[in-house]
Amino acid sequence: MIRREAEPDLEVLGFAEVPTPRPFASMILLMRDLNRGLAVSFQRDCKAYAVDVIGSKFTVEVENGKWRQRVYFLLKRQELEQMRCIQNAIVGRMPNGDVRTLRGFGLYDFEFPLVRMNLQAVDKPFNPRHEEWMRYRDEDDLRRWLEFLRPLWKKLIERFLADPSKGFPASPS
Repeated sequence: MIRREAEPDLEVLGFAEVPTPRPFASMILLMRDLNRGLAVSFQRDCKAYAVDVIGSKFTVEVENGKWRQRVYFLLKRQELEQMRCIQNAIVGRMPNGDVRTLRGFGLYDFEFPLVRMNLQAVDKPFNPRHEEWMRYRDEDDLRRWLEFLRPLWKKLIERFLADPSKGFPASPS
C-alpha cells in the first residue's frame, strides 16, 4: 500500500525504489535519488504491541549517507498540528478500552493500562523535540498519512538539504 501510494510522488522528485537490505526487517520501502545521494525510507514499528486493538505505527526518514533525519523533525508547527489531528482521528476510530472489548481481543487485565493509554487522543500540541510516529490500523489510515505527506515531500527534502547536520549521523552501510 505504501509503495503503491508513495512511490509515484517520490519518483517525480527523482527517487527510485531500491531493494530493501535483508537485515532491515523494519523497512517497508527504500527509495534513492542517486544524483543527490539521498534516500527516503519508510520504517514500521517492529515491536508493535496489541496490533489488533491499537494498530501499529511507522516513521519516514531522509538520509544523505552521512546524516539522517526523521521527517517529524522537519515539520513546521502547523504541520505538526495537522499530524496531531490526523493521529487523533485515527485513534478515535479504534475500539474503546472497556474491559469486555479488550478481553474480546484476547488481552489480559495487566495489559489494559498500556493499551488504554494508546487509545487516548492527544489534547496538547506535539512537542517538536519529541518524535511521534504515524499511527495506523488499516489501509485507510495509511492512505490518510500519505495524503498528508504528498504535498510536503519537496519541502521536507529541501528542509533536510538546507542543513542535514541538524539530524543524526547515518548508520554505517
